[in-house]
Parts: sequence; structure tokens; C-alpha cells
Amino acid sequence: MPRPRAPRWSTVASVVTGLFLAICLYRLVDDVNLYNAAQALKAAKVEALARLEARRDETRELADKLQSDPMTKERLARSVGYISPGETVYFIPPTAPTPPASTAAE
Repeated sequence: MPRPRAPRWSTVASVVTGLFLAICLYRLVDDVNLYNAAQALKAAKVEALARLEARRDETRELADKLQSDPMTKERLARSVGYISPGETVYFIPPTAPTPPASTAAE
């Protein structure tokens, strides 16, 4: 019975090199996917930051108007129910709905 031959070093080196390259390729693909996910997250955060900056600018503009524009102050005060001194407020309560008139005697 023939004795099994030991593998050649070139075969072992080829297998090890192939495994090494497969692991490197797997890591590269994983890193590319991670990079793409990070770029998408960055784009979402940049968009959210732009919305927040626009909201901040609107709030600053409103604050400036509240400090300098008396009409804006009055409009906002009246929207929450304030009245000016000397004004009289008339409150008209809503009427209850009337039931429909009954038809002829049944």
C-alpha cells in the first residue's frame, strides 16, 4: 500500500494565500457597506441640521419682531385672549341646538 504523500508547500501556500485574500475581500466589502451607511447617516444629519437652522432663524426673526414691533406684540397677546385697558369684552354663549319639530301626530 502506497504511503500518502505530504502536500507540497506550494499547495499549502496557495490555500493559505486564497484564505487570506478571501478574508481581506470580506473585510473590504464589510468596510464599504459601513462607509455607505455612515454617508447616509451623515446626509440625514446634515438635512436635519439645515431644518433646525431654518427654524432657529425663524425664531430669531419672531423674537426681533416681538422686541421692536408693537403690532406683533398686540396680535400675539390678542390671540391668547388679552384685552387692552378700557376695552369691554362681550361674551355670547353658544345656543343649544333645538330639537327638530315633531311631525304631525302619529
